[in-house]
Amino acid sequence: MSNLVIFNWGYYPAKTYGGPAISIENIVRTLINEFESITVICNAHELNSSEKIEGIEANSICKGLYGENILYLDEEHKNVGFIKEKLAFLGSVDLIYVNSFFAWKQLSMANKLRKIYGANMLIAPRGELEKNALAIKAPKKKIYNAILRNFLNRDDIFFHATNELEKENIKRHLKIKDERVLILDNIPSLPSENFYEKLNKTKLENHLDLVFISRIQSKKNLKYALECLEDIPEEITIKFDIYGPIENEEYFDECKAVAQKLPDNINVNYKGLVSHEDVFNTFSKYDLFFFPTLSENFGHVIAEALASKVLVLTSDQTPWNDINMTNAGRAIPLESKTEFSKYISDLAKVTDLEYKNYRDQGLEYLEGKLNTDVIKDKYRREFKNITKQ
Repeated sequence: MSNLVIFNWGYYPAKTYGGPAISIENIVRTLINEFESITVICNAHELNSSEKIEGIEANSICKGLYGENILYLDEEHKNVGFIKEKLAFLGSVDLIYVNSFFAWKQLSMANKLRKIYGANMLIAPRGELEKNALAIKAPKKKIYNAILRNFLNRDDIFFHATNELEKENIKRHLKIKDERVLILDNIPSLPSENFYEKLNKTKLENHLDLVFISRIQSKKNLKYALECLEDIPEEITIKFDIYGPIENEEYFDECKAVAQKLPDNINVNYKGLVSHEDVFNTFSKYDLFFFPTLSENFGHVIAEALASKVLVLTSDQTPWNDINMTNAGRAIPLESKTEFSKYISDLAKVTDLEYKNYRDQGLEYLEGKLNTDVIKDKYRREFKNITKQ
């Protein structure tokens, strides 16, 4: 059997790295018996913090929950020489997976290890090449893409796309051949089997409990969500709870300024961080997940909301637009701010009985959209096919 090394700066028990960290945990769980070993190389600190994550040992190989090896690195030890020393016990590395395209330091170290071990490499841009994502710091990204095209066009470097659109983006922006781009859907996270037995949320008429769970930065569009609440009729009361790491303090200040001007029937609270193991229980306290994101490659948090039997209101910049064919939520163009407000107002008026029917439709929609067993089998097959033999 072969050895797989995964680079992703965020990994459990970190709480601030969002969907990419969840993607890696799900990949590890799926592939742990397909490789002789899996080693995850990640940060020893939370995002935008220098403090070590509580409960981990930095700069040493640790064992993870699923039998994987984890190397939590502080900034001082982020170099290829140190990583190679710590990986010596493996003997060989056959496949290197990099869970980002624009994380240059991570990609550079992975590429150097590829050369040292003669391994194949699989790079997952995770939506970083989507139109709205590329628009952020566009000039720098254009130069970066142009430079990296040259060394990435090799037969031992592959790309992971999560849908057909992302595959086309990779081919167009990086000039990668069709056969070197694999399409593998994201593996969703699901609650425990007894989760649904504990659900006891009752929806009140003319009231809605809204929640936002995501990183607080401009791409996730929290400020826009708050602005949509300005025109909610006064006879409807809204509680809007916000969870997530504050990545941009200036942007969060702008969000707070909007929240402070909202009318008295809108109650907004920032609730801090939520750990991944608490996400489903947290969602279950609410009626609607409000997430007007600028773009999502997948949107693990959307799947988690639906799996928690919570309706979803999002933008049309995610792979979840077919939710409009159900009563499980809406995907609305960002140009139509009044439609977001109207959907919230209309949903607030429905009875608890109607709402329970809607949320059951949401779970059915999720199960029909994501065939987890088929997705996992494809991961096992494709990773085996591209591993250096």
